[in-house]
Amino acid sequence: MVIGNHLVQHEELSLLAIGLGCHIQSLPTGAGADIKSLTAHRLAAQLPPPPPFRTPVGPPPPRYEVRNYDCGFRAPETEDRCRDCRTAARP
Repeated sequence: MVIGNHLVQHEELSLLAIGLGCHIQSLPTGAGADIKSLTAHRLAAQLPPPPPFRTPVGPPPPRYEVRNYDCGFRAPETEDRCRDCRTAARP
């Protein structure tokens, strides 16, 4: 089958639409070209599913307390001053 340039080089169609048109034209006579058939064909070509989630091994990362400053800055409990405005932390 020869696909015409009028479809392949169409300026108003997206590459997806051009590819879909080429695929439909390449189907044998009588093949299903309805939305269900086309969707089943595109779903079969998808990538395999991602690997299953694995729980991390080892202890969880350490948590630390934070301090709130008057300016809205938050820092770990080990910091005693705001880095931006150098104000003391609220109790």
